[in-house]
Parts: sequence; C-alpha cells; structure tokens
Amino acid sequence: MLSDLPRYLRSRGLARTLREFPGYLRHRWLRRQYYTGYYQAESEDGFDARFGTDTTGIVEAFSFGRPEGHGAHRYEAVSVETLEEALAQVGSDAEGAVFVDIGAGKGRAVLLASHLPFRSLVALDLSADMLRVAADNFEKYRPREKSCHELATVCMDALDYELPDDRLVVYLFNPFPAEVMAEFVERVEASLEKSPREIVVLYVNPICDAFRNSEEFVLQAEGTAGRQHWQCFRSRRCAPSD
Repeated sequence: MLSDLPRYLRSRGLARTLREFPGYLRHRWLRRQYYTGYYQAESEDGFDARFGTDTTGIVEAFSFGRPEGHGAHRYEAVSVETLEEALAQVGSDAEGAVFVDIGAGKGRAVLLASHLPFRSLVALDLSADMLRVAADNFEKYRPREKSCHELATVCMDALDYELPDDRLVVYLFNPFPAEVMAEFVERVEASLEKSPREIVVLYVNPICDAFRNSEEFVLQAEGTAGRQHWQCFRSRRCAPSD
C-alpha cells in the first residue's frame, strides 16, 4: 500500500496527499480484509497459473496510470463463472459481431470472450499501461477453445469513443459512477439512432440503472454466479418478444 505513495503524490500533490493518504491507507487495509475471500477464490480458480497470464487482483484507478478526474473505477477481474454465464446469453449471436470491453483493465473479459466466434474484440481503457498488460495476456492465452484472434486495444475515454457500426456485444464491469454511466448510455443510444442494429449489453455488478431505465434497451436476463451479479440487455428493436 505504501508503494502507492509516489503515484498518489504525482496525481494529487503534496498538500492533498498529506490530508488524504492516512485515510486511504486505512481504507485499503479494511478493504483487503473484506476481499480476503475474493483473493482466495481468484487464486484457487487457477486461471492465471494455467495460462501464464496476469489478470487477477484489484488495481486502484490512479495507481496504474488511469488519469484522475475521469470517473474511472478500479480494476477487478471478473470471475470466470460469472462471465461464462453472462456470455451464454449471447450464444450464436456472437457470430460476426464485435465484442467491446469498456474499462478492460488487464483484459480477462476479452480472453474469455475469445471462446466465442466474434469477428473481433476491442479492449478500451484510459490506461495505456493496463492495455499493454491486456495485449500481453491475449498473446499468452492460447486454449483450444479460442476462436477469435483479433484484438484491438483502444486507449481513450469511453465518452469519446465512437462505437463501431457493427452488431455489438458491449461488456461493462461497473466501470463508472452513475453520472458517467448515464452519459455513456446516452452515447450508446445515439449510436443506435445513427445506425440501427442489435446491441447486447453484458453488465456485471450493475449498480447503476441507466440501461434498465433506457427506452432503447430491454432487460433480457440476469443472474448471480461466482459471487458477482450480471445483467443482459438487448436493444429493444432487436430484442425477442415475450
């Protein structure tokens, strides 16, 4: 935790660091105690050990080169069980579609998404450092199930990103606070208005209601697996009728 001090100083300055860093240390210690079970579960699943990747752990937004003030949340790896259950909602719709991970971090989601026949995968993040880790992980990840080998990394703010005009599966693991999520949903709705098509949204740890409240999307399914809750939304004009 003390290793975060130099980055804290660079991003916040001396005066603010003196005021805030003691509380930050206490907050990190308490959260580490809370997440003891999480770390044990991630270690025991053997994902990184099996594939030689680096996808586990929790990384604070500022401590891995994510600029302050952009509303980005920390990186935390999705559990394999959670994402596999959520991806099962996509099924054959993955054929020819583009998978976009918003706030990709170390890229575990794009690794697991590569099992489906997407045309391509996109990892978007504010941190160039995190994206380098994600790209390295993607190169190392070579299971027999891997069927999509095309990964593009995009380093930019999600609110500046123009979604591809293709059929999409957009994945989010609680990357933003509510106000930023609301803006992002508006951008997705504008993209649909410009280019009507099917967009599936897989939302893990869905604490914001912006997609649920959108007139352009309908909640198709939701569940809990691997200690994490997920929701699947589809663009309303392409959603199957009840």
